Amino acid sequence: MTAKIAYRQVVDSLSSTLEDMGFSADGQVFRMTSDHGDHLIVELQRSSASSGDCVAFYVNLALVVAPKWSWDKARLGLPEDAGPGAAHGTWRGRLAQSRRGGGWRWKIMDEESATVVLSEIVADLREELPPLIRLMDRDNLRQAAIDRHGVLGPSSFWKIAAWLKAEDGATAELERFLKDLGQHPGSPVYDAVWSHALDLSAHRRSGHDDQSGQTQTRPT
Repeated sequence: MTAKIAYRQVVDSLSSTLEDMGFSADGQVFRMTSDHGDHLIVELQRSSASSGDCVAFYVNLALVVAPKWSWDKARLGLPEDAGPGAAHGTWRGRLAQSRRGGGWRWKIMDEESATVVLSEIVADLREELPPLIRLMDRDNLRQAAIDRHGVLGPSSFWKIAAWLKAEDGATAELERFLKDLGQHPGSPVYDAVWSHALDLSAHRRSGHDDQSGQTQTRPT
């Protein structure tokens, strides 16, 4: 069995496992979507280190909160029904080879290595995903963002909290929250969050309560 065929079988097996856990497959991107439109993503990314005898790849993990993805779709000119990838994550991580002390890159050379790799990835996903799946409940996600501890790490929680606050529009509370975190007009996170909040406020004033974020008004 060639490395490419063995890799394809691993993808198919992972697809079945993840679908049983509530994910939907889109090629090699697997998404779980909450009622609020937040996405939990498992994505297989081929590595440039692959060769004819070896398929090397990463297992990317990501959490994409709905308001951030709405803003990204408008900014990138993507269709409304477009699905995010791991690169769009408000939080991003990678599955490491924890059982053999390796790095982030997984390698498949043949049927034997594919069996070992698949077993390890499935075991790691069953361990890593449950805390992330719990964040698909907005109450859990909001509380985690407030507490600023847990699986996502402190550097991601404040961004998630800011994007969730943006769903209420361009409020004084949101502006205060951003500035308390050292975010000011001109900083990328401030400009993105605040412009999306302004868009939502404008839509609501005009009687359209949606999150399409079609205008890109910069804060002043």
